[in-house]
Amino acid sequence: MQYYEFFILFSDNICLYLISLLIVALPSIYIGGKYTRGWIDPLRYVLIFVTFANAVPLFLFWIDEIPAIFFYYFAFSETLFWFGFVLLAKKEITLSKIIIIDEKRISLILYYTIFFLYTAFTLFTYLKFGIPIFSESRLTTLEGSGGFGILARFNNYFIIYILMYSYYRFDQRVSILKNILPLISFLTIAITGVLSGSRGSFLIFIYAYFGYQYFFKEKVPSLKKITRYIPIIIGGAIMVLLLNQSGSKSLLTAFLDLGYRFIGTGDVYWMAYPNDVMSNVHLGNSFEYLFSGILGPLRLIDNTQISPPVGAQLNWYLNPSIYGVMIGPNARPPVLGYVLFGWFGLLFSFILGLFVSFSLFRLPGIFPKGFITSTFVLYIYLAVQNFIGDPPLGMTYLFDVSINFVFLVVLVFVLQTFKNKFDLLKR
Repeated sequence: MQYYEFFILFSDNICLYLISLLIVALPSIYIGGKYTRGWIDPLRYVLIFVTFANAVPLFLFWIDEIPAIFFYYFAFSETLFWFGFVLLAKKEITLSKIIIIDEKRISLILYYTIFFLYTAFTLFTYLKFGIPIFSESRLTTLEGSGGFGILARFNNYFIIYILMYSYYRFDQRVSILKNILPLISFLTIAITGVLSGSRGSFLIFIYAYFGYQYFFKEKVPSLKKITRYIPIIIGGAIMVLLLNQSGSKSLLTAFLDLGYRFIGTGDVYWMAYPNDVMSNVHLGNSFEYLFSGILGPLRLIDNTQISPPVGAQLNWYLNPSIYGVMIGPNARPPVLGYVLFGWFGLLFSFILGLFVSFSLFRLPGIFPKGFITSTFVLYIYLAVQNFIGDPPLGMTYLFDVSINFVFLVVLVFVLQTFKNKFDLLKR
């Protein structure tokens, strides 16, 4: 089923869709209320998108557009995932009681260093490989880059560090002159967010504030204090929509597209389930494909032999004219599990729920308290949430987490060494 076909059905049965949305919202409301910390917790946003996605199979089942067996599989898969999730989940996420001593100066030097690297890496990729928003597919801008794609893997963490430290500087209530770099940082990340072509890139401003307040200051963040940044977030998302359409759409249409995007979160279901289209998706070796986000970058498997993503294959089947273009919906666990493992995919969903829950709620306990570790805990918190909507993408981010951890440890060690030598020279 193609996009326009679904929205015709949606328009004709909007009340039934709303009832479906209300029903699937109930477990999300329970999980969100029990295991998230306020309205700017990134996990709560994920649950909102999960709700909109899960409304689609129920809606299509009620109007008899998908086989009953697919709906039952979907229902069991989602139930097992969230059952595994709540088994290890807990209300509060705490870091270790160990405290990092005298990191204030290192964190400042790290801020200057990371902002310089982020700017340099971004400008280099723009000049050499083009600007993502103007590419045929923003996701393939760095394909065939000869290894330079690793720069983007570092930038995901750099953005978090830069924004969290900027919030820290704003909290110091110093003069505007001393806050010039944080202001420049905000503007730089806002501009590159637009040029990235991602409508969700501006949510990082909210997520970084959450990480600063909750992981570093150990406070449940207030929604009121983040409202000043909402115009940046909404404005940036609308700007991306307008630029993606080369200016051919009005501002009103861009707003409508943003609204339709919520409904379209479940696009993988209306593409995969009707007429059993997902039977045309072929992924080769199941475990090789699932872990390709780690095995590929490590050169343990040939990247060229990795099967195209599930969403891309679905898109090509339904729209043969765009064959080869890497665009398509996320491979949500019920669809991915079925394609990879058949009915054993239900066990996959349960294990995935346990893994996500452990990583979100238990893993931070091994990190000592401090600003630098708080930025990295937020990075892990955001990276692991990708498994909820697209496990192969989550695997890719898991590799990113690993290389950024090594890079951060080495960089802090080098900076600390130079700092100690400089302090000795001053004596």
